Amino acid sequence: MTLQDWRTYSGQDANSKENWFTLAASDKPLSVIHYNPTRENKTVDLGGKGYLDLDQVLLKGSITLVPFESKILIDCKCTVATTTPRYDFDGDGKADVLLRNRATGDTVIWFMSGAGIIGGGFVVRGVGSEWV
Repeated sequence: MTLQDWRTYSGQDANSKENWFTLAASDKPLSVIHYNPTRENKTVDLGGKGYLDLDQVLLKGSITLVPFESKILIDCKCTVATTTPRYDFDGDGKADVLLRNRATGDTVIWFMSGAGIIGGGFVVRGVGSEWV
């Protein structure tokens, strides 16, 4: 049964997503669970490997888990550099988004934290198409 079949049958899970990775039955799991069973913050060293969280946000270096928090991470089978991402405009180590409206020439930047916009605004307004 597919996710769509289940939705049709049950009327549930409207916000669920299909798996964004696949494994053959003989493959080892790609997931790892990190948890903090203590009353103190716990830092987990990711050992130079890249992992994706369940929102597909790339995590590298280390993560900090608050008391009683857990995270499921998916090994992206990649080695990550500790340098700044290519499109990190605010220097927080996370990729940001630069957008240009072709019709108006307006350019905006969105400072991101994973999939969430945490700031930004217009970089320039009305730049002609000859500058693209």
